[in-house]
Amino acid sequence: MKEVKFLSAVLIAILMMLYLDTREDNVSESDTEITIAATNAADITGLRLVTRTQTISMAIKKDADGDEYPWFRIESKSSTRAFVANDKTKKLVAKYARLQAIRSLGKDFSPQEIEKLKLHSPMRRLVIQQSSENKTFELGGRTHGARDHYIKAKDGSEVFLIAKKTIADLESPESRLMQRKVISAKLEDVSSAIITGKTKTREILRKNRLSKKDAFWASKKEPDQRNETLGNYMSKLLSVTARAYGTREKPLESESLLLRLKLLNESEDVIDEFEISKGATKRPSYLIRSKATRQMAEIRRTLGEQLEQDLSSVLNF
Repeated sequence: MKEVKFLSAVLIAILMMLYLDTREDNVSESDTEITIAATNAADITGLRLVTRTQTISMAIKKDADGDEYPWFRIESKSSTRAFVANDKTKKLVAKYARLQAIRSLGKDFSPQEIEKLKLHSPMRRLVIQQSSENKTFELGGRTHGARDHYIKAKDGSEVFLIAKKTIADLESPESRLMQRKVISAKLEDVSSAIITGKTKTREILRKNRLSKKDAFWASKKEPDQRNETLGNYMSKLLSVTARAYGTREKPLESESLLLRLKLLNESEDVIDEFEISKGATKRPSYLIRSKATRQMAEIRRTLGEQLEQDLSSVLNF
């Protein structure tokens, strides 16, 4: 008898939860996505997500050649971080140029329901910055299970539900959008490379470059012989990735140049290049600058140390 009463109580609790979730979502019959903001992607000048703990913003900057690139900045009470963003940011901007909701939940919500959706005093705000005017949205709580977001225009009354993936990239931009690759050239297009140290320069050859299996690095003196020393060094050099960037207030500063690398095609045109320097810090650090990173970025210290230690043997081989 006690077991029957217990199971009945559990069943009633489950039914109540299902009822509340159904009312909370206010599910409409149509699951067709709704556009809640539409503009030309070219008109978007920035994005900003304000939360309880930090402000994440994306802006468009220009490099020394006048070329535009996306720049992220993350500010909190304890720190400020910033970085150059990668090409995935174009898709992000396009997504916010046509901001889609899973569905509309309607306008007829009581104050108690608005409070339940956490839209009564929202602590998160999404701003789509445009050349003409900004579009501001308030973000409320999240649904159970799917973790989608409740959202409404700042001065609007209609509540929408947007998918968690719509906000995810902007919530965690460092892991998803940082420009980590330092070269954009394809290795199969590289016919030779020039490594320059402080006082010496060496050109090496990329043989069988069109075959991933048979390609190898060789010395110009022995162009048909695989050189393991050069191959190992180039493998490390081309595996370098950016880990962190400086900020406008505290840019990363170089103390001394370690090496320059130029990648050339079959016509001996430079198709990519970068330079690695030692950072101007008390703790050993290594920095890289390339066309992709556009400014100084920090690389893994242990890899920087290996490249520095092996450089003389490569240049004097």
